[in-house]
Amino acid sequence: LRDHCKDKCFIGAGTAITPELAEAAIDAGAQFLLTPGTPVNVFEYCSKHNIPLLPGVYTPSDVALSLQYGYKTMKLFPAQCAPANYIKALKGPFDDTNYVAIGGVTPDNILDFLKNGYSGVGLSSNLMPREILESRDWKAGAAYIRRCLDKLKN
Repeated sequence: LRDHCKDKCFIGAGTAITPELAEAAIDAGAQFLLTPGTPVNVFEYCSKHNIPLLPGVYTPSDVALSLQYGYKTMKLFPAQCAPANYIKALKGPFDDTNYVAIGGVTPDNILDFLKNGYSGVGLSSNLMPREILESRDWKAGAAYIRRCLDKLKN
């Protein structure tokens, strides 16, 4: 994918829950990593090797730990479990932070997450309907993505 897209995209990989998995993802071409939580050994590995990381947080303690390692942008996971005003509440004491919603994000609720203060979203398994993937109908997949993007324009 990196060879095909060149500098048009920044490729991330998850789920880095151990330094060994982090190293394998970087060796496979990932340019940044994601975690579902705050594994200190992965923080230390990424920090030592200057690897960008999007740590998974949910609690103020997770946010504080991520900040100790210099990570100001975090993924809130699972985002679908957080109240609508949760990001605003986290930004109270942690005003210099940004959050990407991951977990429960769908094409139909992306705008809700963005309106609630998230700086971005990750669709993960909701990016493409399973039947399109199973049938490998890439024209239908492209049309589906165009419809999703059209929703964001409104």
